[in-house]
Amino acid sequence: MGCGRTDAGVHAAQYIAHLDAQEELPEDFLGICNHLLDEQVALKDALIVDDNWHARYNAIERQYDYFLHTRKDPFLSAISAYYPLERLDFEKIQKGMNELIGKHDFGNLCRQPYKHNHTFCHIKNASVGVTDYGSRFHFQFTADRFLRGMIRIIIAKLIDVGMGKIDLETFMGYINKTHERQHKEMAYPQGLYLSGIKYPEFNFLVKSPGFLSLLDSFNKDQHQY
Repeated sequence: MGCGRTDAGVHAAQYIAHLDAQEELPEDFLGICNHLLDEQVALKDALIVDDNWHARYNAIERQYDYFLHTRKDPFLSAISAYYPLERLDFEKIQKGMNELIGKHDFGNLCRQPYKHNHTFCHIKNASVGVTDYGSRFHFQFTADRFLRGMIRIIIAKLIDVGMGKIDLETFMGYINKTHERQHKEMAYPQGLYLSGIKYPEFNFLVKSPGFLSLLDSFNKDQHQY
């Protein structure tokens, strides 16, 4: 049982799952799993938890990162979303990000809101940075929960804000539901990473070295807005 669902093409730099085993696992359990798993999936660690522990419902906080680039680069195509844009107004985008912080109803910024018991989420952090002469962008979100497609829809709307297609008032109207969302466009999936899961009992620190390298390379020349 995994800690949540992801769309096709979305990455997970940290993903937690639990397994109900009827017998003791072999000592080389990690090695066996990694030998059988596809090369795009790696099992990093395994530990014993209580019988009633649940990877999805015990989580109290999740973090997502989204990367996009505006200059064509074949080496980034698998790990970042390419948008051939000349300019994005990051002052407006940051104002939009600031409006996300707090507890809001994101029913207009998710897919199939009717499938959720409720559509309220508490966004604890929403930040954006830019580097590489303004051509690479990094968004980060932390919240108690996220709805299906929520981050990709938010990014798509923030790109519209940065391009001047919609104004901040319209974007904020999606949050407070004074405006109904007319389109269901979503940002490209390859730029999105589930990057952190927090539990009250413990906090997993093991993350993909490749993802950490991506963060390090971006942070060397990142500017916050």
